[in-house]
Amino acid sequence: MKLHPNSRTAWMLVVMTVLMSAGVVALASLMADDGRILFTHFDGTDYEIFVMDANGENLSQLTSNDVDDWGASWSPDASQIAFRSLRNGMPQVFVMNADGSDAEAVSPSYIYAGYNGVVGLPAWSPDGSQLAFEAYEYSDYNIYVLDLESGALNVVTSSPFNDLHPSWSPDGSRIAFASETRGEGCAYDCDIYVMNADGSNVQRYTDTEGMDVFPVWSPDGSQILFHSERGTAYGESDIYVMNADGSNQELLVSHPGLDRVGRWSPDGQSIVFRSERDGDSDIYVFDLNSRETTPMTFNASDDRYPDWK
Repeated sequence: MKLHPNSRTAWMLVVMTVLMSAGVVALASLMADDGRILFTHFDGTDYEIFVMDANGENLSQLTSNDVDDWGASWSPDASQIAFRSLRNGMPQVFVMNADGSDAEAVSPSYIYAGYNGVVGLPAWSPDGSQLAFEAYEYSDYNIYVLDLESGALNVVTSSPFNDLHPSWSPDGSRIAFASETRGEGCAYDCDIYVMNADGSNVQRYTDTEGMDVFPVWSPDGSQILFHSERGTAYGESDIYVMNADGSNQELLVSHPGLDRVGRWSPDGQSIVFRSERDGDSDIYVFDLNSRETTPMTFNASDDRYPDWK
């Protein structure tokens, strides 16, 4: 059967439409399978923990209290979430299931586990057996490591200044963190350090005026992401990356205003971060290959502390 030219064109359009639709569905499915993103959202009264697919869809609220819950991080197998909460009257580190159920305090009540805007996300060891976090006990913040099975708590830093934002290397041997090097407060001067997981062999990785904070290792352990105020006005920040030995510190994400708290995607090909580039704090994803930035949340409230698994 020979089709009229107009009929052939019509059939081609139908076929192309079907193929394009299938491609869109496949892409959406791929993005939905690309993990999930945790973040902290201000609901108008307090901060709560939310989760969404990596494409920004299927948003769910995991906590609901009259006090702040914030700074959530995935366990290595994504079955649990560590976060901070004021639900017991003072800031403590909690662990809950990935669906928000069975939340329990794991840090002792005598350790002040920090407040929103200063402390970072609790850091899981690669095998999921330990948590590293900053806490204030006497005169400053130090890095603590908690064994989740035994409950044993060890302090692994003891500098006279605040030590913050721990991140475990993928092989579990080292911890990156930020420290108030010159004692001026992290808002004015912080640098990135790396130490053995037991606190020994501390090495300084950055040495700039201003804030270098929130280091996090890439999934393959070859790089460290952090955000910095070097070269920006006070209160602004950009996201940088460096090699795992501290070399080749390069600007990665820059925009007038504030870009902070970058976290790697599971495959290491993208990062999620928070930014105030649209006038309030939202969650964005930066693709390392295309160099494109995509907003994941759109609201006039405050979204912060993303984590991707």
